[in-house]
Amino acid sequence: MKPALLLLLAAAVPLAVTAQGPTNYKAELNASNEVPPANSPTTGMFNMQCTMDTCTWTLDVMDVDQMTMAHIHQGGPDANGPVIVWLVPEEKTAPEAKALPMLDQPVSGTQQFKGEFKSEAIGGPAAGRTISDLESAFADGSLQAYVNVHTTANPAGVIRGQLMMM
Repeated sequence: MKPALLLLLAAAVPLAVTAQGPTNYKAELNASNEVPPANSPTTGMFNMQCTMDTCTWTLDVMDVDQMTMAHIHQGGPDANGPVIVWLVPEEKTAPEAKALPMLDQPVSGTQQFKGEFKSEAIGGPAAGRTISDLESAFADGSLQAYVNVHTTANPAGVIRGQLMMM
């Protein structure tokens, strides 16, 4: 009876690992989080849910003036880092650094953007990594990232917030 129980448990462990639900992330975006801090009333909230191969996200931006783009950057709270995922405008594959996409017309006021990305959209120093690779790096602390929103008046970024696993 004991060998059968051990066999059953051994078979169940991989199922428990693959049955793990999606991972949730969020970032609260403020002008004071920019490096250096920006002077703007703009605020925002970013929510993301990732499975093994897809991340779906929502970005809410309030009181923005002439927003041009938004992305996930690699880096901690005290430094600026390279783009690893393009959010707005949404790109299905990582764009080349020399041809950075922007919104055709900048937007103002309160805006909500929704999208999803797969591993093909991961670029910069994280290019070639999968969603699962990024999640593992977030979990073990070897990767920090932040969400950054850019405007015509603040092309380096008007608001940002560290991406935190929930």
